[in-house]
Amino acid sequence: MVFRLALLSLITLLVSSANTQEWRQFRGPGSRAQSVDAKIPAEFNDKTNLVWKQKLPGPGSSSPIIVGDRIFLTCYTGYGLSRKEPGDDKKLVRHLLCLSRETGKLLWQLSVKNKGNVALYADFMPQHGYATPTPTSDGKLVYAFFDTSGVHAFDLDGKHQWTVDVGEGFHGWGCGGSPILLGDLLIINAAIENGDVVALNKNTGKRVWRGKKIYSSFSTPALLKLPNGKAELVVSMLRKLVAIDPTNGERLWTFKTNRSYGVSSPVADGDKLYAVAQSPTRLVAIKGGGRGEVTDKQLIWTAPRVSSGIGSPILVGDNLYMIGRGGVLSCVSAKSGKVQYRKRIPIRGTYYASPIAAGNQLYFVSRYSGIQVFQTGPKFKLLANNRFESDTSIFNGTPSISGNRMFLRSDQYLYCVGK
Repeated sequence: MVFRLALLSLITLLVSSANTQEWRQFRGPGSRAQSVDAKIPAEFNDKTNLVWKQKLPGPGSSSPIIVGDRIFLTCYTGYGLSRKEPGDDKKLVRHLLCLSRETGKLLWQLSVKNKGNVALYADFMPQHGYATPTPTSDGKLVYAFFDTSGVHAFDLDGKHQWTVDVGEGFHGWGCGGSPILLGDLLIINAAIENGDVVALNKNTGKRVWRGKKIYSSFSTPALLKLPNGKAELVVSMLRKLVAIDPTNGERLWTFKTNRSYGVSSPVADGDKLYAVAQSPTRLVAIKGGGRGEVTDKQLIWTAPRVSSGIGSPILVGDNLYMIGRGGVLSCVSAKSGKVQYRKRIPIRGTYYASPIAAGNQLYFVSRYSGIQVFQTGPKFKLLANNRFESDTSIFNGTPSISGNRMFLRSDQYLYCVGK
């Protein structure tokens, strides 16, 4: 009971409040991917509203996180840098970088050598590489997940605290889910490595519980907060959504999605969950608190022909926004499920990053075709299409916000955008 109360107190803090200077996990405070008060320029490029850019030692698809005046980011070197000559996977090295938030200067860099099997640099792997999970932090330690090379904890000055293996399995598509913190628990989606979601003690790395039979899941878990004070951890996986009790790892309910894999993260808003399903493609709203297989009592509404592709949807105000693989931007009412608009954007591109919002502006990062900025609201309005012409590498990472600055990465650079 004491643990449950402590956990729920922290959940309330994470969801209801956000330090505007910090962005400590994938999609930021409460996984909401937005900063209501931030004033980020709609237009930027190599010469306009670029505060600084920093060359990175290697590629990656993870997001930068901001802790105080520091930025933490992962990348990789040694293997998988060229399709023609991928090299020897035994030479793969993952890196945790610490940079200055104000200047972008590299303060320190840690390296973790590959110690397990990884997917060959073929098929889907060249699309995102070997540093996809975003690190997370509690303000004292930084936690990085490097698939079969384990979970690693470091202090803010780079001193190693602990390392834990979470499995030896690997997939041809690599690893994607990012770690999140709940109280003293570090939640790791190790579906690819060991077919489970595991909770570790954040201070020691000791396993607290294991949620079993989680398969083909590349997404980051979402957290539902129920009216009765309880919480549910929801994971998108093969053909279903699975809700887990975050205090012990027990399975609570499932919802059939018929997706062949779980990649985009569900969006939680109190006790409501929004997620993409298939057959046919649709967005669904589900009420938490169910048991067993979810029935119509938990299904609130269905929005047809709406998809988020690889990236996750975003909830801003009363509307949900998402871009499908074909470059179709959809806006759906969170209250009714009504499709406000479904519009193919005039820029041809593919999207792996999840969108973020600053004030009333939405930022969608395409892999090769720039960063598109849209106005929030029930009407489609493209404000700008921004490109860094000097950078021809891939942009896969979801941006982060700190104060009135946005931080986004490509395979070559980390950028700081602001007035």
